[in-house]
Amino acid sequence: MSEPNVGFKGSYTGLSLAQVQAILGEGTVYTCASTDSVGDVVYLSSSDTVALADCDAAGTMPAIGMIFEKPTNTTCRVRGYGDVSGLSGLTADTEYYVSATGTTGNTLTSTAPTT
Repeated sequence: MSEPNVGFKGSYTGLSLAQVQAILGEGTVYTCASTDSVGDVVYLSSSDTVALADCDAAGTMPAIGMIFEKPTNTTCRVRGYGDVSGLSGLTADTEYYVSATGTTGNTLTSTAPTT
């Protein structure tokens, strides 16, 4: 059985062209919390630093992508568009949204936000 894949399409409003190119090119290694995991949805919190996105916290949106690799405990690479593999607990053909929880391992929900 193959690993689940998630197609992700981030939003790039308010980001510079260089930031968008870095996200789409996946060449940038970002600083992140040691608790952040592959599959977590993140936003650009400061230059070269990402943090967990939360749909109820305007300052953490828009999300720029999903962590797809953690080269070290406090660095990550983010995929802003495309597939992320190795995730579990997701259902095929289900649309997922950024959750209001904003906690590691719980940044996706199948419930659409109300705000």
